[in-house]
Amino acid sequence: MGLLKINGLLLVLLFSVGCEKAGARKDTFQNLDTLQDKRTGTQKVWIFGKSNDDTSLNTLNLNDGAVLFYKNYFSKKKLYGDSLRIVLDSITSSRFLRISGFGTFGFYRGRVFISPGDTIIFEIKNKKISFHGKNAILNNFYTQLEENTSSYYSNQYKGNILAYKKVVDSIYKSKQGFFKEYLNKNKIVSESFSNAVEGDLRQSYLYELMTPRHIEANNLGLYGGEPDEFMMLINNEFGYGENFFDSKSYFIDVKLNDFKDSTLLDNSLAFKLNINQFIRYYFNSSTSEPFTKEALMAEKKFIEKNFEGKMKKYAIARMIHDYEMKGFGYSKNNIKELKAVIKEYENQFTDQSYKDEMVKINKNLDVFNFKLPDAALNITKLISLTGDTITLNDIFKRSNKRVRVINFWASWCPPCIDEIRKGKDFKDKLIVEKDVEWIYLSIDEDKEKWLKTSHQLSEFLNVRNQYLILGGKNTSLGDALKVNWIPRYVIFNTKNEIVLENAPRPSDTLMYKKIIDEISLRE
Repeated sequence: MGLLKINGLLLVLLFSVGCEKAGARKDTFQNLDTLQDKRTGTQKVWIFGKSNDDTSLNTLNLNDGAVLFYKNYFSKKKLYGDSLRIVLDSITSSRFLRISGFGTFGFYRGRVFISPGDTIIFEIKNKKISFHGKNAILNNFYTQLEENTSSYYSNQYKGNILAYKKVVDSIYKSKQGFFKEYLNKNKIVSESFSNAVEGDLRQSYLYELMTPRHIEANNLGLYGGEPDEFMMLINNEFGYGENFFDSKSYFIDVKLNDFKDSTLLDNSLAFKLNINQFIRYYFNSSTSEPFTKEALMAEKKFIEKNFEGKMKKYAIARMIHDYEMKGFGYSKNNIKELKAVIKEYENQFTDQSYKDEMVKINKNLDVFNFKLPDAALNITKLISLTGDTITLNDIFKRSNKRVRVINFWASWCPPCIDEIRKGKDFKDKLIVEKDVEWIYLSIDEDKEKWLKTSHQLSEFLNVRNQYLILGGKNTSLGDALKVNWIPRYVIFNTKNEIVLENAPRPSDTLMYKKIIDEISLRE
């Protein structure tokens, strides 16, 4: 969860997909209510929807948090004119599903609480999504919560973590109050619903504390944060002087038991994002630098000692994923350690999504230290700021015996721009002291937006090494390096071999310097 997904908003699980059209029949909510009666007693979950925003049903998706990340049910979707039907036959327990989509008039999202045998009816109208039928009160809760309480997304961290926390505390208190009032007003007695919402509200609050929102999302007045940046932000604010950050006071009343309720794995995205971060930065007493061999072993030992069953499997799988995403495993010094952990646990995972993730990571590790294929070097075309067409091979030929870092970015990516701005001094230092060459490759589809943003960032970028990839990520170069998210950093040694295909961000200066030093020693 630490990188901005291409074509996505921060921390919003939204996928734009096609759908299978069927017939020209138009259902209405009147006959859908009749269908609900007929389906009583079945174990399948039937979901019917209608919209006056024509394109919203095409993009609408249902996401299930019961897997390692999120399972999307778009393949179950059938369209009938202005109505939609989804039938789920793999739901075995009560839980929340996230529903999201966008249309001509806006972006729609909500959460639906389902149990085996349920029939769910929703309608998109007047720029909002609302639910009807037997459990409408439960399913409309999150929509009502957003309409009646302040949003975390508008709370920007501006360099004062205690001021940021004060706002987070206030918002959380208002959401708790609304939830309690909602239960009483609607006489809700469902214990599974109450427990799920209460747990999710708590975990969402803890997520806001652990992941301060400091990156603006496309000038919308909304802000996002990123996993594993907390300690970096704290160090930037407090430094190493007389000021002291009291984590116990900041994360008041946080206990390890807050992260042992396995039912929240199905109901709270914040819970899944929180577990390993709180292990890594709050509970584990290891003093090792994050995402090193020592830190991996310490985190693994802590999980094995304090968790069991479903929670242990999730925490281990997420740990492996997080370390690989941070570039761990892509050097001769640590690839064996990550592969060993995968081998130890891959046969213990029973969930197919966990197994699939281990297979994917193993495949990524197997291509460590390879040279780019000819198509990526010579067929993918790049455009310079002056309009010249060039290839990556042309750039490599200009100067030999240099360590190179390719920075994939785009004008629409706030974390990319934030990283470019704050990393200049450190990058300049590596250029002088280690002869590192920085190459900026934009995956923008709009050339003019790339040019405009490049000029705005001219004081932070090397004019000579800025290029637009013709075709963006859908090129031989994009395929070879699996450029599925940005910002992304790929490090090459002096032989033009890939040393790290998913390197940490340069703003993590200590880790980055360690990587560059390690490459220099090997050569």
